[in-house]
Amino acid sequence: ARTDDLEVDGMNNFEEYFFGGSPEIPSLEKLPVFGLAIGSMEFLYTREVDPAELAYSYELSTTGTSNPGDWSTLIYGKDYREEIVSGIGTTAEQVRLKVKMPHLDPPTPEDKVFVRLRITEDSGP
Repeated sequence: ARTDDLEVDGMNNFEEYFFGGSPEIPSLEKLPVFGLAIGSMEFLYTREVDPAELAYSYELSTTGTSNPGDWSTLIYGKDYREEIVSGIGTTAEQVRLKVKMPHLDPPTPEDKVFVRLRITEDSGP
């Protein structure tokens, strides 16, 4: 099933497909990586070459709860300044998202910001 995580690497089968992993082999290296810079945060991940049947969006929260009302969808130009996509061979690509964080300029240890990648099945036009 798409929500199974048989090898217990933190990604279900649906996410494994998006990130180019295998549902039978633990693949922690496929999980997104985060980094902080003055006034921004970088969100880096590798994915299969844009699977047409999947849609994705970036969301931000300052609480990190699972409550949908605590997350807002990031908007290009307003919340993030660039999404750089670089090809890796013929089947994968690396994505680097630079999220604007003007309220974290400079960041402090008390600051809490969560970014997530929401992957869904594309319902078409």
